[in-house]
Amino acid sequence: IFEYFASVRNPEGEVFMLPADLMRAVVPVFPPSESNIVREGRLRGERNPGELHCAPSEFFMLFDTNGDRLISFAEYIFFVTLLSIPESSFSAAFKMFDVDHSG
Repeated sequence: IFEYFASVRNPEGEVFMLPADLMRAVVPVFPPSESNIVREGRLRGERNPGELHCAPSEFFMLFDTNGDRLISFAEYIFFVTLLSIPESSFSAAFKMFDVDHSG
């Protein structure tokens, strides 16, 4: 999935996502933008990449942990791992750290 949606390749051949690529990877109706991977067919409801114009979201910028404005594979894996944590686990962790019950 990472390589499918990644639209940046550095001179060393490493592949990176822009924050908008990360959004496209998570929201299934958004097609890849300038991906290096070629595929056959289209998904129902999918728009052409040129039809979608969106500014980088502050939320997706949070996962650019080194501040280079690119999402590396390691940063992508961190994001996907957070998405896979059940809400109940976040609730339990919050209660553990909210020792004064102030919310």
